[in-house]
Amino acid sequence: MSPQPARPPQVDRHTLALDELMERCLGNLNFAQRVVSVFEEHFGRDLAALEAGLASDDMDEVARIAHRMKGSSANAAAPQLCRDMASIEELAQHHRSAEMARCILKLREDWSQFRETAQHIRPTGATSGN
Repeated sequence: MSPQPARPPQVDRHTLALDELMERCLGNLNFAQRVVSVFEEHFGRDLAALEAGLASDDMDEVARIAHRMKGSSANAAAPQLCRDMASIEELAQHHRSAEMARCILKLREDWSQFRETAQHIRPTGATSGN
């Protein structure tokens, strides 16, 4: 009897649309795990850069970073993070920094939820990015 291929676990699809990610990765769970790992690493760094842009009130930089993060969230099948980044990008484009604090708080909560959810597909012994 041949070994069964690894099956992806059930996860909250609003946080991580694993079915979409698996389709993009041609059903290869190891590749999907690598995609999530790289996404976590980059997203953590980009979040720090986004917050630095906010601290210096550079809304053009915030919009640029938010746009990049929105795309990477979409590619990693993280729909809630993608929606969060779209909201932040729009606020930054319209220089509405006063409304940004609420969105950043929600983003941080959703980022924490994503990292917790991603643990279910991470290889044993692996850790997440920032």
